[in-house]
Amino acid sequence: MSFLDELDIKWQEISYNVLIEAANLKRQHPELKLVDALHIASAIIAFAETFFSNDQDLQLLKISELNIKSL
Repeated sequence: MSFLDELDIKWQEISYNVLIEAANLKRQHPELKLVDALHIASAIIAFAETFFSNDQDLQLLKISELNIKSL
């Protein structure tokens, strides 16, 4: 068993659905960086409940599908 298996971390590929979700996020939140939009879209598509980030600004976003927490 690997370290990631113990943490219940799931890999999410950048699929067409992730790209569409990221584009929608960028349209709703123009201040969002593309890389952040891709990360958040990946979490939404993977049905993640919580998204952790060191970026304090992301916690200010109002995204109903995801609970964003700062580290």
